[in-house]
Formats: sequence, C-alpha cells, structure tokens
Amino acid sequence: MEKNLKAVGIIAEYNPFHNGHKYHLEQALTELGADVCVSVISGNFTQRGEIALLDKWTRAETAVRNGVNLVVEMPAVFACSNAGYFAEAGVEILEALGAESICFGSESGNTEELGRIAREIESNMEKLEEEIKTGVKDGLSYPRARSQAILRLFGENAASVIESPNNILAIEYIMHMKKAIPLAIRRRGAGYHDNEVDKDGIASATAVRKMLREGQDISPVVPEFSREILNRNRGR
Repeated sequence: MEKNLKAVGIIAEYNPFHNGHKYHLEQALTELGADVCVSVISGNFTQRGEIALLDKWTRAETAVRNGVNLVVEMPAVFACSNAGYFAEAGVEILEALGAESICFGSESGNTEELGRIAREIESNMEKLEEEIKTGVKDGLSYPRARSQAILRLFGENAASVIESPNNILAIEYIMHMKKAIPLAIRRRGAGYHDNEVDKDGIASATAVRKMLREGQDISPVVPEFSREILNRNRGR
C-alpha cells in the first residue's frame, strides 16, 4: 500500500537562501515528522517591491538543491503587497496543495502565544481598525498607530510581540489558516535587518546581500549549494 506523504509548507523569499533558511527547513521537517517540504516564494520582486537578488528560477533551484521538494511562485500582486495579503496568498496556495502544516520563523518562536494573539486580533478586528484609523488621523504612521492600538486593546505583551517583523507575519499566517497546523520556529542569531553574523554562521538576508555587494567571502553564512549558485551569478 502506497504511503501518503506528510507535507509541510513554508512561505519565503530566499533572497538569498542562507544558513538560517537551511536551519528553518531542517527544523520544520524534523519537528513535524514531515516527508516533504513545499515552499511558496515570491517571484522576481520581493515583498518590499525590490528586485530580487536572483531571478525566481535561480532562487527556486537554490531552494531545491538545499532540500525543498517543490517550489511554487506567489503571484507578484500578492508577493509585493502588505503582510496581510502576502500571508493570505501564501497560506491559500499551501493549503490548496495539501500542506498539513505551515512552518514559519519568528522572533517569538512560541506558537501558542502567537495563536492566542491572532485569535484576540480576529475577535476584535473592527475595534482594532477603528483605533488604528484614529491614530493615523492624529498623525501617526500606520505601523505606529497599529502598535499603540494593540497596546491599548491587548496589553504590553501583545504589543511587544507585534513590534517584530516576523512575528507580524506569523500572526497573519495563523489568522488565515483554515486547515493547516501552524508551527513557529524561533529565529536564531541575527535579526531581520541586522548586518551582523553570529558565531554559528547565521546572518540575515540583508547581511548576506551586503556581503555580496562588498565582495566579502559568503562561505560562512550560506550552504554550499547557495554559495555555488551565488558565485556563479556574481556580476550578471
């Protein structure tokens, strides 16, 4: 009798695929006991509307050679949108493909805590949106108005969690999941925008791109296959 493979889904940009991504992939497969991994990635443009370091085909190749079993593209209209639309599209694609679980990195790494905050936000969405609108009318930026609204409605702990970019995405993923089981993996080492490399060779994608621009040796911060592909494409 043929075995039904257990699939875990990951939503990513892999811009580029580095040691932190490799760690996340390995943890997702191990902790969930999954047989295969399906990854939804942005195409030639990233969530912030920037041109990706490598084209989508090359980034997909890098992901597959590092252990992802299937890579599918998130349409650009969603890939370049805000966290809510980005998360909704990624989750919908993965659930349609049959991913039983969706694993994501976050600064918190606490799936239960993130789930609780997601449920609180969902239950009070109308009130939250009103508070944010008021803050924006008073001259606050949207992120600041949202942060203050969450502080008032849900307390200091929720507000501090929401301050971190990957926690924001994690909460959006959870809010849009209809069938898949969420799993948060705590980010190791460097933060999302950090330019530093930690002692275990974990660096943010921002730091890796900076190293490439400056002609530095990327060997300590990317897996072998990533280094091979990045070096192959330097100067193109």
